[in-house]
Amino acid sequence: MAENLSASYKAIAYYDNNSTRDVTNSALWVVEPNTYASINENGVLTTKDVVKHRSATILASYTEGDVTVEAEKTIDILAICPIGTALRFDGVDDYVDFSRNIITTKEFTISAWANHYGLPGGSSPVNAIFQQRDDASQAGYAQSLILLATEYPGDYATAIIRSSGGSSTQRLTYPKKNYDEWHQYSMTVDSTDFTFYIDGVEVDRTSNNQARDYVT
Repeated sequence: MAENLSASYKAIAYYDNNSTRDVTNSALWVVEPNTYASINENGVLTTKDVVKHRSATILASYTEGDVTVEAEKTIDILAICPIGTALRFDGVDDYVDFSRNIITTKEFTISAWANHYGLPGGSSPVNAIFQQRDDASQAGYAQSLILLATEYPGDYATAIIRSSGGSSTQRLTYPKKNYDEWHQYSMTVDSTDFTFYIDGVEVDRTSNNQARDYVT
């Protein structure tokens, strides 16, 4: 979870008869240390300014009769990239070229902080954070593709994968964030799932149907 954001947490009581009850508003909420975040009586956590990545622990306790139950969850609070440590692109012809395939495995994670300032040019405007592709195809599409973008046609942030060997393309989307805002975008591909995160929150997921790696 990034700095200066809020997220809601729930407390659920589980009983011996297999029933459950939402006790979010009855629980006692604490976050430690409270120098990095605060949490109110309804389980709403708000992170504070941090100059580097920090960790905090959310504690919830609930008492019913003479029984008190406690639970905790550790969260990572991510510092937004400070001025002077980011790359700035003009949206016209600026990019970083690695000149070779960076991702050569079937499982991987890509994560980056990004702030898009406006719609890019071109017939198919895409604000790409990371792209690895092989266009050597007679069919008019990439033979293999990995794309993480803050903006894609249709006003969506997106994560796309297509492994080598004629696999079908899989796309995850979420409504794009406002311009001139820093957000963290992440995509994770493992043996079973393909997942898209924004600001540490899962926004879309599907089964990973890719059978090969991303090198052609």
